[in-house]
Amino acid sequence: MSDLNHYVDLDCRKSGSCQDENDVKFLFSKIFTGIHHAIVLECGGDSNNQRKIAVSFPQSSADSHGPVLRVFATSNDILDRALRHPSVHRFVTGLHAAVLAVPEARAFQILARDRSLDKASPSSKRRAHARCESIGHPVAISHHHEKKIGRSVCFPVEVQSQSNGERFLLQVGVRSSESNGNGNFGAYGLSKSPNAVVPHF
Repeated sequence: MSDLNHYVDLDCRKSGSCQDENDVKFLFSKIFTGIHHAIVLECGGDSNNQRKIAVSFPQSSADSHGPVLRVFATSNDILDRALRHPSVHRFVTGLHAAVLAVPEARAFQILARDRSLDKASPSSKRRAHARCESIGHPVAISHHHEKKIGRSVCFPVEVQSQSNGERFLLQVGVRSSESNGNGNFGAYGLSKSPNAVVPHF
């Protein structure tokens, strides 16, 4: 059973700086990147194989992550530290988000990074676009790529790499799970093992 006992919903629509959908997407990217930095700080060398912090996208659709980032943690203290990280705190102070206990859930999700779609850097993707266009081949790589495989849906989340500072689209695959679990999550708060699930409510 998952030890993710606390959560907070960070709804970017509640920010006074967001006037339209593009502003919401920009703020969402900043907060998601900040949570990534907070996980690395909290978990150190274990950040790519940790069980302390996870994320989900409760209002996502087939082509969008939605305006809300839900962040789970195994304790209130861990979640509070994540929200106070400098890369997070300055963006979430105006959202008036409260840390709550995770309710009893009957539905669960597995959210995992699809590296086959996001492994290319922006520069390599541009070169791939140019090569495809030069030979008259349909463009194979899209910045707004989405796909469905069985019960899984993939959508992009813009993020800034902590290692090289380059911005890229991290592709997130979401599928439902019939059972709870207690697996490992990575530095972006996404599933690293088949039993790394989060409650869906």
